[in-house]
Amino acid sequence: MARGPARGWRKFLLTLLGLAASVFFVQLSIRDLDWERTRSGLANADLTPWLGWAIACYLTGHVLRGVRTRVLVSRHAQLSTWDATNVVVLGYAVNNLLPARPGEFARAGMLTRLSGLSWAQSLTVTLLERLLDGIVMVLFLIVAVTALQQTEGSATSDLLSAEWARPAILLATALFSAGLIGLLALVVFPGLVIQLVSRAISWFIPRSYAAVVGMLTSISSGVAALRRPRQALDVVALTVLVWTMEAGLYCFLLPAFGLEANWWHGLLAMSLTNLGLLLPSSPGFIGAFHYFCMQSLVFLGVRDSVALGYATLVHLAFYFPITLWGVAILIRYGLDVLSTRRLEQRAQALPSDQGLAQRLEILGSPMVRSDPDPKASKFLHCLAEAVVPIRLLPEDQQVEVVASTARFVGGQIACLSFRQRCLVKLALTGFRVSCWLRTLRPFTSLERTQRERLVTRWAEGSFPQARQLMRLVRSTAFLAFFEHPACSAALPGNPESQR
Repeated sequence: MARGPARGWRKFLLTLLGLAASVFFVQLSIRDLDWERTRSGLANADLTPWLGWAIACYLTGHVLRGVRTRVLVSRHAQLSTWDATNVVVLGYAVNNLLPARPGEFARAGMLTRLSGLSWAQSLTVTLLERLLDGIVMVLFLIVAVTALQQTEGSATSDLLSAEWARPAILLATALFSAGLIGLLALVVFPGLVIQLVSRAISWFIPRSYAAVVGMLTSISSGVAALRRPRQALDVVALTVLVWTMEAGLYCFLLPAFGLEANWWHGLLAMSLTNLGLLLPSSPGFIGAFHYFCMQSLVFLGVRDSVALGYATLVHLAFYFPITLWGVAILIRYGLDVLSTRRLEQRAQALPSDQGLAQRLEILGSPMVRSDPDPKASKFLHCLAEAVVPIRLLPEDQQVEVVASTARFVGGQIACLSFRQRCLVKLALTGFRVSCWLRTLRPFTSLERTQRERLVTRWAEGSFPQARQLMRLVRSTAFLAFFEHPACSAALPGNPESQR
């Protein structure tokens, strides 16, 4: 019972820590600052055409992130580039708007909804992308520092001699190197890693064995795309292109303040700023973003006032386009992924002996009703028969259980809102038309084995909306089927089935 309050306190403390860090970095950024020069620099900044090119580079990088997400999930689901890009943008926008960085969870929730992947797989894909981003950022920082040492040795020496810079760079390198080693082990030797971890868990924390091994199996499935050399190369190349385009955001805004559009300067500013954003901060990374971006130019000999003006403009170009795009996604998809995840956690936290009814009550599902529709169409009857495993039942009980299942499915569809009910019926009509075009016969006149194959083709096909439709029908039908007394009595291991 204490888990909820404890989690709330952890979230509150994390938010408080982020706000404190933001205040600290803001104070560092404006300490001993010439405000008059800063205002003058911002007012006289030449935004045309540099701001447009910078934003175009940044948005292109997010489209490339969407392509990378689509490649990473391609072995389990088929997403369009547009949907995958929206998944990525949503995560960034939520991080810009809310404390404690819940964007990764919002992103995983939207990916689960669009692709049909499990929550663990979707979160694995999200964290895998973050790990790849961190590795490439560290490499870019090393490349930028090496290049600047040959051309601007004194400035780079000042950077590396800073009290915070060398430990921070070494820590980031160590963390991402460890992550890379773990990732390579899971990609190349998944069975061995799962076996070793499962043995360790069984020895030290046996109570968590099932949860940890299940999570690790989902993570292994989430990195499956990297086991194909061609896809792995595509993902690596896309990651490099993503951060190359993001470096363009920083590079194109240098001339707006009369600075040279030096590629290595932009690459250094981008790498240091994004590595600095790993620290806790407020929504939108206010404070931390400005400090690290500003310091990257100060080390290159730029005045504080100009550097802060540059950091402010880069942050605006970083913040507003993606945030507005993310808000549009929330409106377009009607997502409430954060509250959905909280409800799911509440339902999972219930003791198993409270039963299914209490879990569904917690979730507040509008699809549950106590009085199943007494009527079911022939199509729903045939569909239910193709979905549920009626071979588990004796032949004399199959007709009754299938009829009850069909009535239940029809009843749940009937209690949807008018808009949802129309969408489901339209989708089922599309399914029937598709079956007729494929077989030249109505779905209801097909043999049961043919109907089962058609349902499986839709449930496991490459069209996300078709998978979602069949997931809705299947889950509702399974609920009614396995809760039926005849099925419960017939299941192996049930005391009533052994009498």
